[in-house]
Amino acid sequence: GPPLPVADTQRLPSVEFQDRYMNILIMGLHNGETKNSAAFYEADSIMVMSLDKVEGKVRYILLPRDTQVEIPGRKGIDKLANAYQYGGKRQLVQTVERLLQIPIQHYLVLKAEALPAVIDAIGGVEIYVEQDMYYKDPLTDPPLEINLKKGTHKLSGEQAMHFIRYRSDELGDAGRAQRHHRFLKNLNEQLGSW
Repeated sequence: GPPLPVADTQRLPSVEFQDRYMNILIMGLHNGETKNSAAFYEADSIMVMSLDKVEGKVRYILLPRDTQVEIPGRKGIDKLANAYQYGGKRQLVQTVERLLQIPIQHYLVLKAEALPAVIDAIGGVEIYVEQDMYYKDPLTDPPLEINLKKGTHKLSGEQAMHFIRYRSDELGDAGRAQRHHRFLKNLNEQLGSW
């Protein structure tokens, strides 16, 4: 996306810090329920990719969607994912800036339905599946069936979506956030050598 104006400049780090790091907010969106017979997107995964221009390193900050935050312009405490519902991309950017006390210079929006095609185009993503993953939900449209076996696999686009959507283990959203991190790290490495 385009560069964003920095919010709350007095609360954010110095110019030297901003010159060293480029912070990109990654919003993973998926289709939510319908409102007034129109489909809408909700923020399903939220993460900051921080590029250290001095050390040449990339760091990821995972932000669970249910993180309790203050959303600029709204009263009280709410879920981080709701910032997108209230004010779209810019509202989510400002909320994350306030939460982490860092500037977000750019953002990237990933819509869930586009990701499988990207993964298939690069020949899949190799990743270690830490446990057998099975989940079935016939009520989703289309019906969802996740069936991945433990071990190292080269996942197709559809399988990769199943890997990052799965949360039916004892860790719930925390486990899913860890899988998002590993998936993005592997995808980043594979794109770098593609």
